[in-house]
Amino acid sequence: MGRGQFLRVLTICALLLIIGTAVVQAGVGSGVAITPSCTGLTTRAATVTANRDNTGRAREAFVLSARDGSGKIIYEVQTVFPINQRLVFAEGELFRWQYAPEFNPLVVTLSSPAGNGQPEQIIYTSSANCGLLPVYGSGAFFFGDDLALIPLFAPADGRVAAPYEPNNVPPRPVNPPVIIRALPGYLVVNTDNLFLRTGDGIEYSAVGIVDGGTFLAPLGSNGAENRDGLWWYVEVGGLRGWVKDEFVAIRGDLSSLPVVPVLGTLQTPLLYVGALNPIYNTPNAGGRFLCQIAPNRLNSVIAQDADPAVWYQIEALCENGQPVTGWIQADRGLFRNTGGAALPILP
Repeated sequence: MGRGQFLRVLTICALLLIIGTAVVQAGVGSGVAITPSCTGLTTRAATVTANRDNTGRAREAFVLSARDGSGKIIYEVQTVFPINQRLVFAEGELFRWQYAPEFNPLVVTLSSPAGNGQPEQIIYTSSANCGLLPVYGSGAFFFGDDLALIPLFAPADGRVAAPYEPNNVPPRPVNPPVIIRALPGYLVVNTDNLFLRTGDGIEYSAVGIVDGGTFLAPLGSNGAENRDGLWWYVEVGGLRGWVKDEFVAIRGDLSSLPVVPVLGTLQTPLLYVGALNPIYNTPNAGGRFLCQIAPNRLNSVIAQDADPAVWYQIEALCENGQPVTGWIQADRGLFRNTGGAALPILP
């Protein structure tokens, strides 16, 4: 590594320590600051000393990240420094974004991760707006520091995200708190692994899963007067869908939200098949063999024969990856019909 490369690596690592603050235990420093802009992070001259052993190796680990308004990571550096190491930094050092920001606001967070019996600590956070970038989830734009259009999330038209494919890992969207708290009211998920659905009932397919503590932007409701039947139409991380009132806590004023039409799709019945199994063109073993279907997959069930306990027609993948539609014996898999859909009966 040449001298110039070495100094650049050292400077990047040093960036993580110039934004400590004396009001927390991690990364004690003096006169420190960092400012996000349209082009990157700009630092101020400072000295910082690492003083929290969260690695168990007499070193302090740090993570500096920056996200745009959609939650997309646009800059992230992770590193460790020996305890009591003192660093001095120059004024006006610019570290350009690794990925271009697309939405306001730009939020910078420095944390000292959990480890060695110590909890995570947020050392420093700041935010700024970049020129004419839009606010995430709306047509709102910043002109300098002035917001030209409010509200942030509109309109509440009932459209929802597409359901995720049952064999894929479901998305787990989040909303930046700095945006949510600008709304008159918002919702906080009070359970873990809450389904975001295409409609106001468990019979509707899911578009994602949200973790406990996630902030949701409420756009409307189904208008149910009884809270047992109340569902909220929300946006989170760019996905729109429905969540049940029982699993969220209300913060602020939601009295002005409209009643929203439900436009979702019902869940498709599924058959989990855990091993290689034959599939045929008719609902009997005397039919034409199509292929062995891939194991350990959820397959969409589209029909059943006259005796529902015997054969299902499914959409599946052959073991070579080719899609196939055919018939399989019902006892070769585990049937799931959470939405209670009525299957067509084919002769």
